[in-house]
Amino acid sequence: MKKTFLCFFVLFIMLFQSCGDISTSAEEETDDTNDTNKLVFRNENSSPEGYQIFTVEEKRNHPLAGEPDFVYLIMEKEGVIVEGPTIDLSSVDDPDEIFKIDENGRIEYINLYEEYGYADGIRAVFNDRLRFDIPIDDYEFEIALESLSSITLTKNESSLSTSFVFLATGDGGVAHDITINALIDENIVSTADPVTIEVRAEEDSAE
Repeated sequence: MKKTFLCFFVLFIMLFQSCGDISTSAEEETDDTNDTNKLVFRNENSSPEGYQIFTVEEKRNHPLAGEPDFVYLIMEKEGVIVEGPTIDLSSVDDPDEIFKIDENGRIEYINLYEEYGYADGIRAVFNDRLRFDIPIDDYEFEIALESLSSITLTKNESSLSTSFVFLATGDGGVAHDITINALIDENIVSTADPVTIEVRAEEDSAE
């Protein structure tokens, strides 16, 4: 009887620990990588598991793409890592406050017409001082909110470099001019070069 109870107790502990891995906090990410200069914000509704991740240049110049500079991805199979804006911290008050994810951290769809005048898009909030607005020209959910799988901040001597992983999920089509803006204290401090992502079903990409 005692052995049976012990087995059930061990099984319960194992299940409890497994459930705790479903949602990963910023602290767990930095501890896991053993690199306190990196902070990874993962979208809890997205997982890159099963996706092949490419660089932007690796997925340009595809023969079936609408334009040579489009990043061409296969739906639910491929993703791309996009280099985001570099944030200069030399003139930022209390820069350590930027490098964290607080209780308000979230990734959401947002109407950006008021701020940017031409596009809806995605907003990623790290804390009450730092966020990223990502307007997409003529956005019609060619990529989904879940397409933004993760954001990585890397702390350098006096700056933060950023990278964004987009997965090929959504309705498909061409998401034009995905423009990543970094904002500190409601002010745009840096903007990355726009990237256009074309997402097609695998059968549409067969040559």
